[in-house]
Amino acid sequence: ARRRRALAAAADGGKAAGGKKRGRGFGASSDPVQDALISGLSEVAQTSGRTPSTPTTVLGAATDDEAKWAELDAKVNEYPILRSFKAIGTGGDDFVAAMGAAAAGALGRDALAAEQLSARPSSGGKYIAVTVGPLRIESSEQLQAVYKAMQADGRMKYFL
Repeated sequence: ARRRRALAAAADGGKAAGGKKRGRGFGASSDPVQDALISGLSEVAQTSGRTPSTPTTVLGAATDDEAKWAELDAKVNEYPILRSFKAIGTGGDDFVAAMGAAAAGALGRDALAAEQLSARPSSGGKYIAVTVGPLRIESSEQLQAVYKAMQADGRMKYFL
């Protein structure tokens, strides 16, 4: 039932039952699709069968099958590419710094430029959405290394 409500929320632009608009969650987004996605992800994450302590990968290296990943990667990416990554988690400024350090380390860099790291807290202050990038990714291996390095942080709840 929760999953159906989440999918319905995504389809109706984030409106709750009765047509009332849901809260925005992360800051003051004016994008109803983004709001509906975040709301829907929250509801789906609460469904039975999900292990609450593990991050939810929404887009990215979501398969352990290297052959499937390589096939998908070959279809959608042409290297080098500029790519941004988004992680939603807890931990405030420490989490923001950790996401930047993880991405930089995966690319063999000491640090990222200040403009390559931004963050936005949720309206309740419990979560923070961190955007890393755009980063120049030279190969599929680099892309996977960034995903894996960022996902290694246990505070991450969602990875887009």
